[in-house]
Amino acid sequence: MTNGKHIRNVQMIGNAALMALPKTAFLSSRKVAPQDVMRCYDWATGVRDTDIC
Repeated sequence: MTNGKHIRNVQMIGNAALMALPKTAFLSSRKVAPQDVMRCYDWATGVRDTDIC
């Protein structure tokens, strides 16, 4: 909603069906140790491979 009014016309570029899929966000500090980056990468690829996000 914008100023109490509903948006009626939405245009999308790409595959709109992707919006219905579960999403996961991952945030990290810029000050992260290299071994932690690899652990996070391994976690992200593992989650991706389970098709849950």
